Amino acid sequence: LANRQIEFHYQPIVDLKSGSTPLVEALLRWTHPILGSVPPSEFIPLLETTSLVLPLHEYAMRETLREFAAWTSRDKDLRLSVNLSVRLLRQPAWLDAVAGLLQKHGLSPESLVFEVTESAVMSDPQASMETLTRIRTMGIGLAIDDFGTGASACAYLKNLPVQHVKIDRSFIADLLSSEHSKHIVRAMIGVIHGLGLKAVAEGIETEEQYRWLMDNGCDMGQGYWMSRPLPADQAGRWLAEPHPGLPPVA
Repeated sequence: LANRQIEFHYQPIVDLKSGSTPLVEALLRWTHPILGSVPPSEFIPLLETTSLVLPLHEYAMRETLREFAAWTSRDKDLRLSVNLSVRLLRQPAWLDAVAGLLQKHGLSPESLVFEVTESAVMSDPQASMETLTRIRTMGIGLAIDDFGTGASACAYLKNLPVQHVKIDRSFIADLLSSEHSKHIVRAMIGVIHGLGLKAVAEGIETEEQYRWLMDNGCDMGQGYWMSRPLPADQAGRWLAEPHPGLPPVA
């Protein structure tokens, strides 16, 4: 943080039917002067075991809301999605700072969505529920991330105050080559819709996957086929440009 090696890239989350972009997800990137680009999967779990999680999250909220605020002048309906760590679910005092940052940038709470993984929720269901309920009371949206990878979150899903459920990329990767994956994803979409929630597919990398998900009722999706995660300046240009290829309807 002190050496400004942390930055944020943004990946559009697209409405599969209309081709519009209702959400953009902020993703952490660390460029080390010697190691180069360090994947989040390698350093985030380590951070979870230290006291640096809260300072990093505070920095993330300051930077991403500042960059996001510039885009909302063009699109008032755009929302920013930010990932939450396990430890933040157990220490909800940071939410006061988030409220202050939203006010500072003239953003409504509804313009922000927090993503939590199944495993984070299941690590301490009671504390998680209390924090998630407080977040929703503030007006901030919630999404379950990496759905399908947790142990037993399905039993809790009906009680969680979330609006979106993100189907893990592992189910999308072999979607077109595996009948089992097709059945599983259809079932997931059915469960999500049955609870009155929106289904979001992660890791869409081909037009064929996009079409299949759209045809089978998935609401939104993200992946390299639409756009890879982009630095803030490039993301701003992407959001400002028309994308007539989305959705790819003949």
